[in-house]
Amino acid sequence: MQISASGEGRKLNAPDEFLPQGSVGKVVGLIDLGKNNGSNDFGWSGVKTVIDFEGDAYVLDFPEHTRLVTDDGLELVQTDAGDVGGWWPDSGDMQRYGLRWIELTN
Repeated sequence: MQISASGEGRKLNAPDEFLPQGSVGKVVGLIDLGKNNGSNDFGWSGVKTVIDFEGDAYVLDFPEHTRLVTDDGLELVQTDAGDVGGWWPDSGDMQRYGLRWIELTN
């Protein structure tokens, strides 16, 4: 299984750099930014999606567009996922989708 996602994103190792609008990357893991928006350079909190886009890791605030492709080629696409549906970062999906926890380094 493979998950792709896009949305408002910031580069993991340089939070001042934004993901180009409309860019889609492969979901590679999740990151826990804690409970306080002020405790990190992203200004976000909670568990967030980490994608690989052109070799760089980006943290997505909320996945806006997601695509899940199963091993047998079935594609499930969700636009403007938000709270409505689609794939959402969940630690229960780590093993199922081959994701890993990404560490926040300062």
